[in-house]
Amino acid sequence: MTKNAAFVFVKPHAVTEPTKALVKKGLVDAGLTITSEGSLTAEEIDAKKLIDQHYYAIASKATILKPNELNVPSDKFEAQFGMSWEAALATGNVYNAMDACAQLGISADEMDAQWGICKKAKKLVKFGGGFYCGLIELEGKTPLYVFNGFFMSMRSKFTAPGESIYYYTVEWDAASLSWSDFRGQLLGPTDPAECPAGSLRGQIKAQWQALGLKAEPDVGDNGVHASASPFEALAERMNWCGTPMASDVYGSALLAAGLPQRALESWTVDPQVTLPDGDNKKGSLFDALEDLNAPECLIRCRALARVNVDSLYTQDGPEALAIAAVTPYFPFKGIPRFYDIGGFLKNPPVFQAIVNLFVDRYRALDVDSIGGLDARGFVLGPPIALALNKPFFMLRKPGKMPNSVFSKPYKVEYGTREGLGIPRDAVKKGDRVLLIDDLVATGGTLSAGIECVQMCGGSVVECACIVELKFFREQRNKFYRDLGIQDVPIWGLVSEEVLELAAPLAADYKDDGEEH
Repeated sequence: MTKNAAFVFVKPHAVTEPTKALVKKGLVDAGLTITSEGSLTAEEIDAKKLIDQHYYAIASKATILKPNELNVPSDKFEAQFGMSWEAALATGNVYNAMDACAQLGISADEMDAQWGICKKAKKLVKFGGGFYCGLIELEGKTPLYVFNGFFMSMRSKFTAPGESIYYYTVEWDAASLSWSDFRGQLLGPTDPAECPAGSLRGQIKAQWQALGLKAEPDVGDNGVHASASPFEALAERMNWCGTPMASDVYGSALLAAGLPQRALESWTVDPQVTLPDGDNKKGSLFDALEDLNAPECLIRCRALARVNVDSLYTQDGPEALAIAAVTPYFPFKGIPRFYDIGGFLKNPPVFQAIVNLFVDRYRALDVDSIGGLDARGFVLGPPIALALNKPFFMLRKPGKMPNSVFSKPYKVEYGTREGLGIPRDAVKKGDRVLLIDDLVATGGTLSAGIECVQMCGGSVVECACIVELKFFREQRNKFYRDLGIQDVPIWGLVSEEVLELAAPLAADYKDDGEEH
């Protein structure tokens, strides 16, 4: 069973030898194993932006991203400041908090004071959780629109010369101490005044003078930090300790359980995600995993991966553009633009990227087997099935495969075809099946594949294609509603809107393809 593993650090205001000894003793006495410990200086925290990554949701707007990289709600900006967001950007007077301090020549504390002034003057707008913009007006200076100016004071507590944190990585058996008790009883609540006397924060508050602290702990400076969940602990070890995900005790467990690394890495900055409760609500990733023990957290991560699978790769996104760049079209079989997957098949890096991408997506969706449609699905399906360690089967035209059962004849955009066949033993009752083809237009061939799987007692989790011709989407949706299979999702990574590579044609080129 995976153990609980957390990241704990003494905050800069409390880093004294007596405090470090108190925290270490408290962890060991509670039955935790300290697997590593060490100090990180303010200079390193500043240079590597470790505190910025730690508070990413807030800090990204204050120190990491530039204003033109932010998703600013234009209507809220204009309602507050009487100027459109685009016009404000064009003036060049919009800055994140760090750059604003440099532009105005002020310190973090001075920025904090100015932030309070603009808040009191009601020249500040909230766009969302941890996302603010204020108009900073200093005499003799050009007024600036500044994002999350309050963060600079928080940051300076960690980056001021001479400061440091002292950290511990710890492990323990969840059966002996739940994560909620680790935080509520051993660490103590955020407000030291509410902490149990025996908790770490409670002891630091009670003994602050003897421990050598300069002031009594409060909500902001409460002595010690600890991870709120096993996943947050992973994110913190990756950030503060530089631990690669695959080498981390919990990161390796998540990867071994089939969680896509791309998803896990994106989650380390606490994004808003769709919650797996069926009502399509969004919320903080970290909040969704808070106080869960390691095994339960892993299960919850799998559920989150399933409902957020569409955020992994977007249609016509960067990966799709790389595929489109090597996928030419020809006039063929009477079709002016016949997209040729041979373009990426002869480009191993792109072909491998496609396989990896499909593996990421369908590892998260928990499929039992993979079916490839005649004939290009036979090329794409096997490497994906091998990578997922899932059975592969072929769906073939009549007369091509023994021991098969067949769908009804099906319609395609260019006529009617005989039924599609599936091996009798390919799918068991209750199996979750992924169907793969190179391209979907009207969806006729895929509809026959869906019928085959359903005849065998399985269900189609999704139909996956490299290319979706969106021109046919409305027609296909009506067709699937008429067949009663409108609930089967179809996913295509690349659309015709980005497939612009016309193949160079030889002087003697002939469209000699069979009727299509």
